[in-house]
Amino acid sequence: NMRDLILKMITDIVENSVDLSISDDQASSDWDLNELNSLLLPIIPLETITAENHPVTKKNELKHMLKEEAIKLYEAKEAEFQEAEQIRELDEAGAQYVHIDVMDGMFVPSISFGMPVLASIKGHTQQVMDVHLMVTEPIRYVEDFAKAGADILTVHVEACENLVETVDKIHACGMKAGVSIKPNTPVSALEPVLDKTEMFLIMSVEPGFGGQAFIPESLDKIKELRNLLNARGIQADIEVDGGIYHSNVKEVLNAGANVIVAGSAVFKGNVAENVKGFMEILSANE
Repeated sequence: NMRDLILKMITDIVENSVDLSISDDQASSDWDLNELNSLLLPIIPLETITAENHPVTKKNELKHMLKEEAIKLYEAKEAEFQEAEQIRELDEAGAQYVHIDVMDGMFVPSISFGMPVLASIKGHTQQVMDVHLMVTEPIRYVEDFAKAGADILTVHVEACENLVETVDKIHACGMKAGVSIKPNTPVSALEPVLDKTEMFLIMSVEPGFGGQAFIPESLDKIKELRNLLNARGIQADIEVDGGIYHSNVKEVLNAGANVIVAGSAVFKGNVAENVKGFMEILSANE
């Protein structure tokens, strides 16, 4: 399997059983990339090997680079195996969406998942890929996330220079559009896209960090938004993210939400039992 293959590559490199000989011509700045292709792949993508971004001129430097890249690849695959196991647990427990937070370190302080993680998860489940972009000017990445497998792409009012244009691009790329507001942003900020959006995300904590307590005032915003949608005859989902547990999810549902995001409340402890508890409460509230 892939894990054994990567481990073997690392072992081969460490024990110097891989043929790392290169000619003087290849060791110059004008490497023959076709020959390097056969030497380095599948450990390093061909497009990353150029004299400009990898000025390797010695055999031992090449060996070190190969070892480092192989270890990175192994670690990435190991994380993918763990993700696949967690997704399998969610599937078996009855979860309907996989909510993926993407953070750029600018719009929010943290940095998290990107396109490769989404693509790897997509291959392990039929659940809805619900991607929440906490990034500045998310319109730049809409096409990339569509290609990676997002079903719903949610952007923040506060992060978009042109919110309507961003929502339109999400639709043009074949995805459903979600629009989110932070705790201090009023519901009125959603007005420009109220009839253009399939899902609205109310953040009930400050975005960027897990494990925060639910902000009680979020219930009023959920009620306000649901009343506004009902008054205009708009059928749209209201998703709520942050500080939601078995103990308070019923309040959130009663306020008008119908899609619930839970992180700590699902992955701390028994995943299957935690999801089952949420699904029972949601079913009873329908």
